[in-house]
Amino acid sequence: MKTEPNKLVEKVANGYSNKFCNAIGIGVSQDGALKMTIAENKSATYNPSLWLDIAISGKDSIDKVDQNILLELVAKNVVNKCGYPIGLEGSEGVEDFRLRLEEALSDIEE
Repeated sequence: MKTEPNKLVEKVANGYSNKFCNAIGIGVSQDGALKMTIAENKSATYNPSLWLDIAISGKDSIDKVDQNILLELVAKNVVNKCGYPIGLEGSEGVEDFRLRLEEALSDIEE
């Protein structure tokens, strides 16, 4: 059974996908855009759309976001918002970006 993302997960995912697509839009390479996106989203304090959620429910709620749901939603958003110009389309594009994002996140955590 697949779990639907809640509003908090959607906000976090939108933060990632918007930053990535904006970077692509100004000519940053995919790798550079991915690194920049991760760096800018590493802390919820860099995402003003999350500040109210943090104030209401505490930072712990952000830390408890299901990473698999988040990765899937970010990948879908990227494919829908800016996937075509960078060659990401359909479910194959979603899976490709999801794997790249997951790998980039794990590289940063090491």
